[in-house]
Amino acid sequence: MTPLSGEQAGRLLEAMDRVEDDIRAMKGDIESLKSDLTKGKGLVAGLFLAAGGVGAFVKGMLDKVSGP
Repeated sequence: MTPLSGEQAGRLLEAMDRVEDDIRAMKGDIESLKSDLTKGKGLVAGLFLAAGGVGAFVKGMLDKVSGP
């Protein structure tokens, strides 16, 4: 294997720096997506609980209106 020239070594280092920057950016994107997903799970659970509560209220009102 032939040794790298100074120019080739410089290009390789620049490419490695760009890759490192891209990896850091991707890690930030992944953390952001994880945070959004966690918030989304809480929102979905809240919506299910609210829908259940509304359903129980409507059923109770219909039972009162329809009589015993």
